[in-house]
Amino acid sequence: MKIIRFILLLLSVSLLSCESEPDIMNDDAPPALFVWGYVDMQSGHHKVRIRRAIQEEGNMYELAQDPKLLLPADPIRVNLIIYSLEDDKNPTIIEMHPVVYPKEEGNFSSEQNIIHEVEYPIPEFSSCQVQIHNLASGEITSSGKVSAWAPGFLYPRKYGWYEPTFYFNNLEEPFHVHFKVYHDLVQKLVTEIKYVDVLENGDTICQKQIFEGQAIFGAGAFEDYIRAFPIEYIFNILNRVIPEDPQVKFRWFYRFNFKALAADHGLRTYIQLAERHSDNRKLYFSNIIGGYGLFYACNFSETGDIEPTWSFADTLWESPATENLKFSKYMYQGTYIDPDTANMQVLFKTFHHE
Repeated sequence: MKIIRFILLLLSVSLLSCESEPDIMNDDAPPALFVWGYVDMQSGHHKVRIRRAIQEEGNMYELAQDPKLLLPADPIRVNLIIYSLEDDKNPTIIEMHPVVYPKEEGNFSSEQNIIHEVEYPIPEFSSCQVQIHNLASGEITSSGKVSAWAPGFLYPRKYGWYEPTFYFNNLEEPFHVHFKVYHDLVQKLVTEIKYVDVLENGDTICQKQIFEGQAIFGAGAFEDYIRAFPIEYIFNILNRVIPEDPQVKFRWFYRFNFKALAADHGLRTYIQLAERHSDNRKLYFSNIIGGYGLFYACNFSETGDIEPTWSFADTLWESPATENLKFSKYMYQGTYIDPDTANMQVLFKTFHHE
């Protein structure tokens, strides 16, 4: 029996990423392309990775020695097709260009780590499709149309339309976020923690850690979810995401940011299969026509940086639950450079499933 081995290597993205190495047994499947990609309807940054679905009998060693065998054999052109809600008969066609990224870890790493991508704003309520044209044979591999609405996302503004400052220590009415889950989406609530490390040698480093909630699946139209953040829950998050570091003399807390992330029904189905079954059943799911893989849409809403009251810093400094984290009793008031914009490595594994 021949094995079609699909090699999915890591896509590092600002919102959603997945990684796996599935084996699908199929005697009769012809050689084809494997497609893994997404359209980010919020940021306008879209990526697609394309590899050959290799038919092989015991030649995995050869593939490991020459990862270029995983690249498409013929030249290809990759287009992003955008269909507007008003006129889906005349779509906008945008060519995606190959970008070479640094070498990745693993047996099938390659210096030619090529991902096709493009920066292009997607109009609200539009749908998208990816098409891969084989320039030698004329064959086309494509996805279905995908789309994802921005999550309905609310949070309390204690001071009207001014920049919010929230009192996380309020046990009677703790800070909370309120969002809606649409029936065909999967969503996650993500908490970003921003702070500054002051090292023993006097250096300061801006840090950001991320805590991800469980995936939430919409079962009906517009389901409401409210997630409260009492001080004990905040302590748990801080202890889970902030590493102990003997080189850190003390830390200044800076800001919170909460994000509601959403992805379409394609990724929703993929994740549900992964959570319901311990085998590789999820890997049989594909929305690629003329090939294999998954192309999905994602979107998000966020609060933006939230500054807690000064009493929050006092609580971090005084509480036994956070004393090992070495927080100062004062909030950070200097210039904060987001580690993402400084090109520092930040682990963001939203919707990640082994």
